[in-house]
Amino acid sequence: MSDTVYDQMTATPSLAVPPLPTHDDERPPACPSCNRRLVILATHWAHDDAGKPLRRQLWGCPRGHATAYRVRGVFTTIELLEDVS
Repeated sequence: MSDTVYDQMTATPSLAVPPLPTHDDERPPACPSCNRRLVILATHWAHDDAGKPLRRQLWGCPRGHATAYRVRGVFTTIELLEDVS
């Protein structure tokens, strides 16, 4: 086997690795009380001012500390809930 063929077979392949994202818009926010990620609780369909369908999602802390809405892929401010115990 020639050296050229051997070098081509044993060369380490170089792959283009995309850079890590600096922010993650797709992940739900964390609860300010317990730091757990919010989970989806309900989806409501409505229409915006132009008459287009609008999906509004209610998200909440799994432990019941907070809620937020997600409209058009953007989360609203997290609302802390009162402790009922």
